[in-house]
Amino acid sequence: MTIKIRNIEVKLKKREVQSTKRAISQFISHVKELSEGELAPTYYFTLLIMMHIMSQEFLNDFSPETLAEIMNKLGGREIDE
Repeated sequence: MTIKIRNIEVKLKKREVQSTKRAISQFISHVKELSEGELAPTYYFTLLIMMHIMSQEFLNDFSPETLAEIMNKLGGREIDE
């Protein structure tokens, strides 16, 4: 899988994309269930907002070029699109 970050292509391994999507989905589902059980529905949305903000902050620590270089070089030849 290839994504663009500010017009810089970053290659992601298909297996890693699938695995991380599954892990994140399980975590988010778990928090959603907990928030519904505790009658705190805004907790779920707060989690989504904070995940977005924090992940954006972490990614902003790298320039798109640096991030692409790291991912593309460390990704090796196992990249599946």
